[in-house]
Amino acid sequence: MIIRIPKLRGFKNKPLSQKPLVFNLDELEKKLEFLKSLPKKTRIKILGRGNIKKPLEIKGWQVSKTARKKIETAGGKVRA
Repeated sequence: MIIRIPKLRGFKNKPLSQKPLVFNLDELEKKLEFLKSLPKKTRIKILGRGNIKKPLEIKGWQVSKTARKKIETAGGKVRA
């Protein structure tokens, strides 16, 4: 009977195993209203491809180094 039962190895944390939604800066201005309507538990990551013209304040999202630099040069703020 022990041979028939598969071994359960390791620990799998389901909520953190979900991949974040990935957006680039060139898509950010177009989809900003969509992003605001998502639940707060949704993980979002912003990458640095493209440019941004509006100063935005981003709070609680993952932001790459290049995206952070471009947002701050546009006059925006990135907070953890």
